[in-house]
Amino acid sequence: MPPGHVRGTLEEAFRYCLRGGLSAGFGAEAFWSHDIGGFCGAMPSPELYIRWMQLGFLSPFTRFHGNGLREPWHYGETATSVAQHYGRLRYRLIPYLLAAAEEVYARGTPLQRHLALEFQGQPGVDGIDDQLMLGPDLLLAPVLVRGGALVPAYRGAQQHRKQPVPETVVLTAWSSDRERLRELTFDDGRGRFIASHVSGAAGGVVRVAASGRRVELRLVDVPAGSVRSSSGEVRAEDGGSVVVIADAAEVVVSYG
Repeated sequence: MPPGHVRGTLEEAFRYCLRGGLSAGFGAEAFWSHDIGGFCGAMPSPELYIRWMQLGFLSPFTRFHGNGLREPWHYGETATSVAQHYGRLRYRLIPYLLAAAEEVYARGTPLQRHLALEFQGQPGVDGIDDQLMLGPDLLLAPVLVRGGALVPAYRGAQQHRKQPVPETVVLTAWSSDRERLRELTFDDGRGRFIASHVSGAAGGVVRVAASGRRVELRLVDVPAGSVRSSSGEVRAEDGGSVVVIADAAEVVVSYG
């Protein structure tokens, strides 16, 4: 079972996945998700499957999982093409999702959240249960029924000033077998970003090719005196972690 809480349902209950997940977010369930196409029961129609998949790719984690045929290629060329499109979109969003996940850790705010958490006090927002926020800045209005039209997005969001998405890419790595960062590759439209972490009993090496983007690398359970960086600032923090902050095309951090 992957991390997070999974709600696997029949295709008729697709719309309740969203509503149930938003309710879970109010109960401190930060990383909820669902099984695309439903966990069991008959195969959904291609249209319903595609709508479910669109929401799934913009959920905290994406699962093609269940009893029966649940992979995109079983639902036709259109479904396969949509899966490829949304897969690429998800990888472009990785820097944003990483920043939002750090907010989850710092504040306990769910990654996918009810609009009332972001637009508190706005008229009518409490009753909206067919739209949601992905992190602090992306509003999603999924189509939840077969044959449904596009849902008008919540207009209050256009008038509500939000903080910009952080420009710094934040990465965390644990020493030994408690690694969080092992290998990560994505392209956010401003250059390819590649990070890898190899560790062992004698120490480890983290390599980050960031195309000149600002990187904050946090090493946990690593002695401060053993950390060496090819560029940037190295500083020890309370709680047994070491932080490396760098603006460089490539950063190599070793320890041990």
